[in-house]
Order: sequence, then C-alpha cells, then structure tokens
Amino acid sequence: VANIKKETHIVWYKDEREISVDEKHDFKDGICTLLITEFSKKDAGFYEVILKDDRGKDKSRLKLVDEAFNELMTEVCRKIALSATDLKIQSTAEGIRLYSFVTYYLDDLKVNWSHNGAGIKYTDRVKSGVTGEQIWLQINEPTPNDKGKYVMELFDGKTGHQKTVDLSG
Repeated sequence: VANIKKETHIVWYKDEREISVDEKHDFKDGICTLLITEFSKKDAGFYEVILKDDRGKDKSRLKLVDEAFNELMTEVCRKIALSATDLKIQSTAEGIRLYSFVTYYLDDLKVNWSHNGAGIKYTDRVKSGVTGEQIWLQINEPTPNDKGKYVMELFDGKTGHQKTVDLSG
C-alpha cells in the first residue's frame, strides 16, 4: 500500500467474516501482511483486506480457491519437503526406526519409502507413519535382509524430494 497513515484501520476478512484487526502497524515498507501458520485445506476461500482512515476506504481481494489454492498448496508442500532433516536411525525396543523431521506435516505431502530401489511393502513388521512433525519407518525384528539403502521421497504435487540413509552396518 502507499500513502498510508498511522491512524489507518486495517481489517482482514475470510469468506466475508472478520478474522484479524491490525491495530499496531508500521508501514515504512508499505506492506500489509496476514500470516497464516500451518496452512491447510481449511484455509481455502475468499480473502479481503479493508483499509480505512479519514480520507476514505480501500479494499483488496484474493480468490484463493481451485487452481490458485492448489498451486499454493503445492508450494507449501514444497517448503515442507525442503525442510526435511536428513534421515536418522534410532534403536527401539521393537527394532529400528528411520525418521526425519519437517517444519510441520500436511496430508497433501505424499510420503513414499523404498528399500534398495523397490517400494516397501508394509506389514505388521514394517510400518510407516507420521507423529507430529516426525515422518518415520519402523522395522520390527530386523533381519539381514533389511540392510541396504533406504529412500524417503516427499512428493509435493510436482516434484519428488529425497532423503536417503544406508543401513548396512
């Protein structure tokens, strides 16, 4: 925004419902920001910001649905995938766990595991999952056949991002 005063009142709306009022702002850079943490499907909708002061009112709208929303979700998933830490190995009472942490997890981020170049078949002995921000593969009662290279691929909707670990020692 340009030509704004400290007295300017800023209100954000989503789907015509007020969601945030910016009472304290410093517009040296001319930017109004609405921060949405842990963005997900529930955040799709129509956004509007209204600025008011003694000179009048102005508004701006963003239609964040359909293709625009899908593009944004792909970018959010890409950022999450890029945040993944290197794969680590942890001993558990049941066996071993391979894991990585991400900044936060969304179901839209597809996770695939492979072992020595082949997709993993999940059984009662080999399971994968997510706990909070930890993406994991649990191998109970490991055998020599479980040695080798493991790859965790995070697919953001356009690109695969891989983390690998060699479990051969």
